[in-house]
Amino acid sequence: MGLVRMWRRDLFPAERRVALKVLEEQWDTAESVFVTSLSVVLQQMLDRLLDDVQKILEGRDFGALKDIKIGYRDKMVNIIRQQLVDDFKMGKGTVYQEFSVRKDVTIPDDSKDYFSAKAEAIVTDISEKIKTTTIFVVLAGIKSNKSDAEIMFELKGKSYDNKQLAETDGIRELIGKTIATAALINVAEAVNEGRESGFQDIRDQIGAYQWSAILDERTCKVCEELDGKYFEPDDPSLRDIRPPLHPACRCILVAVLKEELKSYPVTYSYLTNQQVFDFTAYKFW
Repeated sequence: MGLVRMWRRDLFPAERRVALKVLEEQWDTAESVFVTSLSVVLQQMLDRLLDDVQKILEGRDFGALKDIKIGYRDKMVNIIRQQLVDDFKMGKGTVYQEFSVRKDVTIPDDSKDYFSAKAEAIVTDISEKIKTTTIFVVLAGIKSNKSDAEIMFELKGKSYDNKQLAETDGIRELIGKTIATAALINVAEAVNEGRESGFQDIRDQIGAYQWSAILDERTCKVCEELDGKYFEPDDPSLRDIRPPLHPACRCILVAVLKEELKSYPVTYSYLTNQQVFDFTAYKFW
């Protein structure tokens, strides 16, 4: 028999409807796929970039550094866009499962447009970071009278000292950190956007939303304070503090049905053991 997942606190009634273990596994997979699929094309991009830099160094045409092109942009955009669409559908599908909604999981056109723009922005951010770092490493190497080989080793993430190679941060390290952060932020956003879209299909049945930080093993102070708190469906606070709140945030909203409200007369903060609600909207500020 497999091990039963033990959560860090007792589940709230609304959370028990969510297949949390399944959602956690799907979330882990989505982040891994995001990083892995991007890593392949970014390695191709890096190989081309290093070839271009090598030619610039050999030709001593340092003015050409400003014209360095980051290749495979369209391919990266398509990968990220499709990944975010898939994660949106995954999140929406979890809501359909929670409430036995028998509909095909679709994505609205405005959400498609949003994820297309988001993918473009992510790739622009990654490309600019890579280009800027490359130029600074090359210029610093030139100023320090380093050889072409030393500069190239530094770009690859290695230092060239007394002909002994030692690993240091380079473009590969930058790429790894950048896409890992992008995965943590954007997968969470897409999943939550999908859940919100799913809630819209049952909005007439929803009496409140409850903030859940149960999927986070380590919880920041803000998410810790929000954990378990309720929001009225039309609470304007949710426009400002919708999950995720930060990189690596796995908070979600869970829905409480109108017919269930009588079972929730008062809620208590798990961490402070203080009465915090009688189904009045929680205000973050």
